[in-house]
Amino acid sequence: MIQALIIEDTKDKRDAFVAEIWKYFGADEVKFTLAGSLSAATKHIFETAFDIIVTDLMMPRRDSDQEAEVDVSEEILSHVKDSSKNSKTAVVAISQFSDIVEERRKEFVEAGIILVHFDEVGTGWRASLNVVLQRIERKTAFDFVVVCALEKERNAFRSADCEVGELTMIADLDCLHLKIGSLKGVCVKPPRMGLVDASVISARAIEVLSPRLISMAGICAGFSGEVDIGALVVSDVCWEHQAGKWAGNTFKLEHYDIGLENDVRSKLSQLIERTAPHQKYKDNLFPGEDVLRQPILLKPTVTGSAVIASEDRIGEIKVQHRKLAGLDMEMFGLYRARELSASKPICFGAKTVVDLADSSKGDTAHQYGAVLSARFVVDAIRELLS
Repeated sequence: MIQALIIEDTKDKRDAFVAEIWKYFGADEVKFTLAGSLSAATKHIFETAFDIIVTDLMMPRRDSDQEAEVDVSEEILSHVKDSSKNSKTAVVAISQFSDIVEERRKEFVEAGIILVHFDEVGTGWRASLNVVLQRIERKTAFDFVVVCALEKERNAFRSADCEVGELTMIADLDCLHLKIGSLKGVCVKPPRMGLVDASVISARAIEVLSPRLISMAGICAGFSGEVDIGALVVSDVCWEHQAGKWAGNTFKLEHYDIGLENDVRSKLSQLIERTAPHQKYKDNLFPGEDVLRQPILLKPTVTGSAVIASEDRIGEIKVQHRKLAGLDMEMFGLYRARELSASKPICFGAKTVVDLADSSKGDTAHQYGAVLSARFVVDAIRELLS
């Protein structure tokens, strides 16, 4: 769904902008956010990622100053440029004051913003707006992307509360179409499991598909004493456990971790608390009582490139953090790809512990773990994009 911010204090102009965007995409494909003052616009620009922003240049600074329209061109330019969520967003500035349009045209062009004169009976502004809408249509196709390293992890979404569509290739990405209510997305599977493929495919998905949210679902190993088999771990913070330097027989870790954004962490924490004891995610699954009663947790996780089935090796990794819960081969790649992206979509990952990375490692809990993760991720996407 297209996210559009309309910054305009005059109802007739605002309605004209909305109607033109509706005419292009259809009423069911666009979610509008309206702002009638600079202060309201500033809040939205810094808090929410939009696909398009249509803005006037003359407006009140506050909602209470309805009679005091001022030129806010410089503030709009500055806010868009400084917003981590909208610095790359398509922006169209439309003003009925031709002198302001001519005066500000150069600085808006340098900022990559289309600035046009509004003429109620003319077609110039409509043509310019439609050029931008065409670009958005080509670029924006999905609300969310889920990355799954294994086919069994992706197939688990067939048992979750979402519509599963066709398999397709999009820009050489292996995609399965998903729909959660009105939200459209895909589940992308890398060519191979592991940190490198997960990093590359996640970065590629963000660039090509322009999702508002990217996530990861599936299964992982856990650390005995912190979690048991059956626990679902939402990666609160993660890092690569093998990054560092070997000096003789001593390994010195270089600890570069990436965590959830604070608002994402808060919403996921509330979702976990609100749905406890999480029976809705476990319906019609029968892995055994010990596994079923395991909780959903926000905990640190680590990522590495190799499968581990050694108590000695898992013990060496465990000392990196006293609350360390999960071990997988892809999560840090997702978080790192998002951190380095220009658009910085909402990001989180959740995987179910299916073994403790020891010599008894097996696959008996894999199906349960994959379905549990898929069901929670679907609910979390709905929560985060509502």
